[in-house]
Amino acid sequence: MIALRRRALPRLALLGGLLLFACAVGTLFRADVVGALRGDALARSFLWDIRLPRTLIALMVGAGLGVAGAVLQGVLRNDLVEPGILGLNAGAECAVLLSLLLYAGPAWAGALLLPIIAWCGGLAAVGLVALLTARRGGVRPTQFLLAGIGVNMLLGGANALLGLMMIGRVHAVAVTWQAGSLGAAGWEQVAVLGPMLALLLPLAWWAAPLVNVIALGDDTASELGVPVARRRWMLIALAVALSSGCVAVGGGIAFAGLLAPHIARRMVGVDYRLLLPATAVVGAVLVLVADVLARTLFLPSLMPTGVLLAVLGVPYFLVLLSRR
Repeated sequence: MIALRRRALPRLALLGGLLLFACAVGTLFRADVVGALRGDALARSFLWDIRLPRTLIALMVGAGLGVAGAVLQGVLRNDLVEPGILGLNAGAECAVLLSLLLYAGPAWAGALLLPIIAWCGGLAAVGLVALLTARRGGVRPTQFLLAGIGVNMLLGGANALLGLMMIGRVHAVAVTWQAGSLGAAGWEQVAVLGPMLALLLPLAWWAAPLVNVIALGDDTASELGVPVARRRWMLIALAVALSSGCVAVGGGIAFAGLLAPHIARRMVGVDYRLLLPATAVVGAVLVLVADVLARTLFLPSLMPTGVLLAVLGVPYFLVLLSRR
């Protein structure tokens, strides 16, 4: 373990440096920093009210989705698991589409409630998966994944139907949210997601030794005295709470939950005590870099961050599969 940490520390330091560099670029790129320092109200407002909250949201969404994906891959013992495959994204999307169709209140209240509504929808979808697979002996990973795929497909069909019912500005808002855009990120979203991650990310790291044991297999974990069924449900609930909050704020930026754990695992190994913090940093860097590229490469048009992240991530997995 000591030798593993010694090998991993330089890589963790490199990840930390990349994170700081990405934060600086994400906040300051194409911004009038000199004008803001001189007191220009417009430049200062751009940095404080637009760039800084967008950078913070990108960091939090990437870190939360990455850690949630790593925990799910460990407790379900499948490297291809990510939160979206359990129906979480589709459930959050369904709740958002319904709220956009039915809500008739003021716009500011809708912007504040949207993340909470999406969070409830994601939790409800995974709750349905849990209900379909609940059994006295605990959850079986294969059954849980199959039920998640089924619920995901069912909600996907419902979302397509709801999308056809939308017109005008409401349809544009829905499509933008589905694609995973951070263009509407503000301090309201930071206030919703920040406290949630401040509680759940340390809790996930505290549970890392338990993920290590469950990842060895049910028989081995039981022999070591771990109540596998209860602990697996607990860790799944933790990962779902993490990812649902991130999806609620960031929309369809789900690929980070699949890509970040794989990159971190190749850098620091499979020990979750090192893997989870590394995954949080990798996920944050991935989403922030994708957001910077999405808003600069295609000017004057803007590409949704989730779409660009998926485009960048697919070649990595093709290379990974070819090597295996």
